[in-house]
Amino acid sequence: MGHLPLALALAGCTAPDDRDLSAAPEATDTAPVTRWQPGDSAGDTGAPWVDQLGDACGSTLSEPLEGGDVLAPSWCVRLSPEPFEDGSEDTGTPAPPPCGFENLLGAFDLVGSAADPVALFCDADPDAGLFLTRYDTQDATIRSRNLAERTCWADPSTASLSPQGEGLLAFWTDLNGNVGGDDASGLVRALLDPDGALLEAPTAPPLEVEPWGLQVVGEADRLLLVRAIDRALSAIPLDADGQFSGAPAAIIDDAQSFGAAQTSAGAVVATCDGGTGTLNLFGLGADGAVQWSKVVVGADCSYETRPALAARGDVLAVAWDELTEGYLAFFDLGGAELDRRSLGEGARFPQVLASEQGWWVADTSGALLDLDVDGELRGAWRHPDLALSIGSPTALRLLASDDHLAFLFVGSDIRPVFGGHVNTFNYAELSVVPAPEQR
Repeated sequence: MGHLPLALALAGCTAPDDRDLSAAPEATDTAPVTRWQPGDSAGDTGAPWVDQLGDACGSTLSEPLEGGDVLAPSWCVRLSPEPFEDGSEDTGTPAPPPCGFENLLGAFDLVGSAADPVALFCDADPDAGLFLTRYDTQDATIRSRNLAERTCWADPSTASLSPQGEGLLAFWTDLNGNVGGDDASGLVRALLDPDGALLEAPTAPPLEVEPWGLQVVGEADRLLLVRAIDRALSAIPLDADGQFSGAPAAIIDDAQSFGAAQTSAGAVVATCDGGTGTLNLFGLGADGAVQWSKVVVGADCSYETRPALAARGDVLAVAWDELTEGYLAFFDLGGAELDRRSLGEGARFPQVLASEQGWWVADTSGALLDLDVDGELRGAWRHPDLALSIGSPTALRLLASDDHLAFLFVGSDIRPVFGGHVNTFNYAELSVVPAPEQR
């Protein structure tokens, strides 16, 4: 089943209340909170689940695989839509035809240890907002913090979550003036403690463009990449506190989408040109200025392509899809292509990460590949809950560390409603898998 991009869905249709997300968020209590421990709901909102271990993911949306080279998740839980006690699903406020969109999700990111990941996502239902979520394995409970009510946007790239000292630094898009008022650009910044509690009220840094896509790249010299609504992409230097430390540096005027990674030679950004479908690479300096650029010859981005990058030593890996087929290419740190291979049909939204032995590659077909440093296959597996998901994939985030891998999978599906109509909704599933041994 095909699906509309979330941005188009939001722009083209409204719920009975016009999906007004412009109400001001409630005042933030910045008092210290008890550190979160497994089984402890202090300072959190616990959303209990029933029989979530083992069969939590998939529900009516997939048929888990069995046997063969199938991954064995330690746990897999449905973050959204939330289940009722009778096992049915709450997909948010129903919308009447011809709208038919509910439980719209976006602003995805995944950070921390892969054994205990922290997920960020936006639920754009009128009574929801931006959530920071983790899973408590001790009592099979989702622990969530609503960072900001009604102040996020249901598109996959509209938020960034990254380490900030012992805590976290969050940026997200708010085009409704909830933070900073009507004169604000729509960029929101927040500092969080290690458990995800706000350390201070979110602020609206000054920005001359209306932001859409966001990503922080780098460690010592960090950059905030900002894709504006008009698709112009720029880079803003950040200081040690995650504040702006320089002026925005222009990268390209037309970036339908982008991805980035830090290399030993600086940040590298990949963009898909919205008009020509060209895949471009840009090497950036510490101030965000473009040092070099290359066109990836023969690549053809679709309107949904979202490139993913990773670096290992002096090699850069770039993964992307062209609607029906995924690709992985390797480059030197000056953008010269070294090798390219197909990931196969159905390899949508591929993700690539560097590992001790080489590279991890995953995509929304459920495939997980273990490649050596030269890109040669060491092992291949399937995620049991992603592989046969019904509906259309929307996004995938992959995290690897501590001998584990974490998957944040987002898809779209339909459900029958009154009058013979169907509504489209999004669902998000978070899982942790012990890193498999090579075959």
